[in-house]
Amino acid sequence: KRKAHEEKKEEPANPTLPPELPKELRTKPEQTNGSGSFHNRHHRDYLKAIVPKKIAPDLKATSFRISRRVPSTPAWGPDGVLAVGGVDHHIYVLKPNPLSRELEKISSFKTGDWLDSTPAWGPDGTLAVGSKDSHVYILKLNPFTRELEKVASFKTEGGIASSPSWGPNGELAVGSYDKNIYVLRLNPLSKELEKVASFETQSGVSSSPAWGPDGMLAVGSWDKRLYVLRLNSQTEQLDQIASLETKGEFWASPAWGPDGMLAIGSADRYIYVLKPNPLKQQLEQVASLRFGSAVVSSPAWGPDGL
Repeated sequence: KRKAHEEKKEEPANPTLPPELPKELRTKPEQTNGSGSFHNRHHRDYLKAIVPKKIAPDLKATSFRISRRVPSTPAWGPDGVLAVGGVDHHIYVLKPNPLSRELEKISSFKTGDWLDSTPAWGPDGTLAVGSKDSHVYILKLNPFTRELEKVASFKTEGGIASSPSWGPNGELAVGSYDKNIYVLRLNPLSKELEKVASFETQSGVSSSPAWGPDGMLAVGSWDKRLYVLRLNSQTEQLDQIASLETKGEFWASPAWGPDGMLAIGSADRYIYVLKPNPLKQQLEQVASLRFGSAVVSSPAWGPDGL
């Protein structure tokens, strides 16, 4: 038994799995976004939404029960609908009903694995989301049948917890556990989601890419680096503009602020405000603040540069 126990301890870690979060951060009690408040409790099987008055003036709070827990953050879409993914492998489109005071399911779509990725509404009401089944899906709500239909998908070599991000020209950027950051584009003729370019980091990517000024793309990796990339229109390659290495993995997603500044939190307990210097190919530190534990929350810029 002792020998078997020692052999088990020596087994290498699975490279397709993310680094383990600190114990105190494995359950996040709340997640919110700028459009409304969401109580999205890990290891619980419900989604509770405090709905903005402009969407449903008479509706204070409502909830929708999902068969298993809800790690994905909901995203408001057109016409006041909500999209959210669950551990039950489904992505749901819901809508608050002011009369019944309930979140009603409009439709759902089943993927091959659970969804950490936050859905992203794009042009023409399309919906992009990543799944642990290694696919990025483009979905659309059929206006006649009210069913979520698959428009296209793209398979990577690892699970996807990163949330897709729509770019200025209809591109889609997403990170994967296979260490790559992908820029994809929907081909209107073939209806295929095609790879435009990719950039390989030294470890998995669960941070969500953020498009910035001049087509720059910022994303963090488990290799403890924050990258600023740019899609070269001539070569169709993702060129590295700058990078910053910290002492902790990047779980949080970067946020572009005023004057081209970047804010991001790291597992090294710091939140950084940075500015790219393309000439030196560096991210120059403007300011930083140390927290008591790893920073997995993604920063958000407010008015007056707050």
